Amino acid sequence: MNHESKGAALYWKQLFGPQFTREHNAEDDINKALNYGYAILRAVTARALVSSGLLPALGIFHQNKYNPYVLADDIMEPYRPVVDFKVKKWWDGNGQVDGLEIPMKNLMLQVPTNDVFMEKKSNL
Repeated sequence: MNHESKGAALYWKQLFGPQFTREHNAEDDINKALNYGYAILRAVTARALVSSGLLPALGIFHQNKYNPYVLADDIMEPYRPVVDFKVKKWWDGNGQVDGLEIPMKNLMLQVPTNDVFMEKKSNL
């Protein structure tokens, strides 16, 4: 029934404004920053899975024979809002994202080292 995509459309418009559309191949600065952050998160997750002896090609919810990292996509899903939050915070503070300039890349490279709290408990 397409509930996830309908919810995502509302989420993105609430986060970045009514004109924003989340597209994986879009050339606007916000989408570029989000894609870069997700790529870093995915790579770190895939590396951790492989080093733990798991096969990132065997997913739980994500299924795609052309995607060798579906398990990484499953595992990283709860951490995507960390990337969203960092891009949004940058946007609010600067009024622009500046694409993939060095300050934005540095910000996204910090994502894997940030503590994440869920129900007031750290991931450490």
